Amino acid sequence: KQGGGGSIDLTMHCMGVDYKGALAWLAASFGTGAVGQDVALRSIKKAKAELKQAVKDTSPFKPPEPHPENWEGVRNYLIQERKLEADVVDDLHSQGDIYADERRNAVFIARDQEGRPTGAELKGTGGSKFSGMAVGSLKAKGGFKIGKFTAKAVILVESAIDAISLYILNLKNGDTSQAATIMSAAGSSPSPPELSEIFPRKFNAYDADAVGDKAAEMMGWERLRPPEEGADWNNILMKADSGSADQAS
Repeated sequence: KQGGGGSIDLTMHCMGVDYKGALAWLAASFGTGAVGQDVALRSIKKAKAELKQAVKDTSPFKPPEPHPENWEGVRNYLIQERKLEADVVDDLHSQGDIYADERRNAVFIARDQEGRPTGAELKGTGGSKFSGMAVGSLKAKGGFKIGKFTAKAVILVESAIDAISLYILNLKNGDTSQAATIMSAAGSSPSPPELSEIFPRKFNAYDADAVGDKAAEMMGWERLRPPEEGADWNNILMKADSGSADQAS
């Protein structure tokens, strides 16, 4: 009068043996291959249950502690090396969406529809090449974004720096309508953040490479590809900035 178990649990129950005894009897009766499949299934079910419980027990995401004394160096990196517009960077900083942590990482806060932090992208500056997510980040629940949730469309890119870069490129091209929200997926996953589902129209603007193309194909969204092979949106912005500087000189 029990349910939910597999052949190993059934054998333990009916024959009054322990786990190892059940494995031995099943192997003798049906072969090691069949028993191995049930052992694997049992392990997978246990792992899924543990994972589900771990997610349930996880405390709400806590953003990295800001360290204002490191902001000037991070700001200089974003403006001078990545060619992001100073006023855009400063606006995002004033909103608490970008700041510096104790290790001089640039911190880009990901939020859900209610504006609650769900994670943070970290980008090393000052010689560090580190790129990744802060501990406890829930990538599926939100994303770093520029634009309003009331926008008609979402444009998904691979990083926060790409999101800011594409936003600036749109401004340079005279598009100030903000008809689309630009959001980072913090990688090239073919599984978009759940938050993207609120937008009627969806564009994939991952990098112009095989990985970006494959992920875009799997997502099935409209493709907005960077105009140069192998490039991301920050590459395009830096090249545009270099071209402007050459013309000025």
